Amino acid sequence: LHLDNFYYDMWPLRVASMSIFLDDLPHGGETVFPLLLHHDAEKTPHSAVAAEFAHVHTWEQRLNQSRWEQRSSGYVYRIVDDDEPHGTFRNRVLATARKLCSRHNVSVATSPALVRPEQGTAYYWKNHKKSGEDDVRTIHGGCSAPDAFKFIVTGFVRQGEGPFQDEALYWRADIPHEFEGED
Repeated sequence: LHLDNFYYDMWPLRVASMSIFLDDLPHGGETVFPLLLHHDAEKTPHSAVAAEFAHVHTWEQRLNQSRWEQRSSGYVYRIVDDDEPHGTFRNRVLATARKLCSRHNVSVATSPALVRPEQGTAYYWKNHKKSGEDDVRTIHGGCSAPDAFKFIVTGFVRQGEGPFQDEALYWRADIPHEFEGED
């Protein structure tokens, strides 16, 4: 799982993201948003971890506090992986994403947290709140597609030009790119 939003090494900010599926997949390949809340929670269920508002708020605070600190990479708050300690909130978020991928007790037709891979399906999300702070609820990940390759196109709306000052320099192998743009 990862966020498309800011950390000190990524400039300019990704204000929004959009992905488009280029093919149909009969099994797997969905994109999941385990912390997403639907605008109409009465009609569309969301995950139990999405309802843990205090934990979401704490994570979001840590993410935004680390945003500009170069000594402490905020990157750790932008990802969730298998190294998360068992039983922690972030570990439960990862487990929820895996359940969504397996479609365990999930209605694909009604879940706002699951985007089915159908050719031409586009989905767009904002990576920041109106206040300009990073929105941890946009954390997402791609489910595996056991029988096929998943082809998508993803674009980012950025706050300014970039991510590299001079695009031509990016392609030169003799210039290190440690802190400019993305890895």
